[in-house]
Amino acid sequence: RIIKQLVANPPPDPIALNPNLSKGLAEITLKCLEKKQTDRYHSAKLLAADLQKEINSGKLKLKAKSFLGRFGLGGGKKK
Repeated sequence: RIIKQLVANPPPDPIALNPNLSKGLAEITLKCLEKKQTDRYHSAKLLAADLQKEINSGKLKLKAKSFLGRFGLGGGKKK
C-alpha cells in the first residue's frame, strides 16, 4: 500500500512542509525525489554543485555548516 502511494503520488511540496526553505533548495529536493532516474541528478557531483550554488546565493540559512563543510560545502574546512 505504501509503495503504491509512493509510485502513484508526487512528493509533497517541501515548502509546504517547511516554509523556511528557499525555493532553490525545494527544487533541488524535488529533483532528488523524481520518480524517473533520468530526471534525477546523474551524479553526486552535480547535486553538490547545485547545493553550492544555493549556498552561495545567500538565500539558504545554514545551521549545520560544519556538517556540510565535511563535504566541501558551506564554507567549512575541506579535508
